[in-house]
Amino acid sequence: MNEDEKLKCVVSLLKGKAYQWWNTIRNIHPIDRINRNFFMLEFRKKYVSQFNLEKKKRESLDLKQNMFVAEYELEFIMPSKYAEELTVDEADMCRRFEW
Repeated sequence: MNEDEKLKCVVSLLKGKAYQWWNTIRNIHPIDRINRNFFMLEFRKKYVSQFNLEKKKRESLDLKQNMFVAEYELEFIMPSKYAEELTVDEADMCRRFEW
């Protein structure tokens, strides 16, 4: 799937006010600027508050022991859906859980 197809796929999921919002954004920005990355940036600015980003970051940092490895992995990966700065790599995971 190329980037244009990905954008069309994401936009097809929008409903109601979110779809109206996207039509407005699309109409006020140059067509050559509109791509999936642009959409994601604008969507996060509009619909993902700084409070929620901080909450996800705190949840990630507050992970405790006594979870299965797959559960840890899921908890580390999920924040990356909200903001790239919340993404951690394998080295970060190891440092967090050193004895």
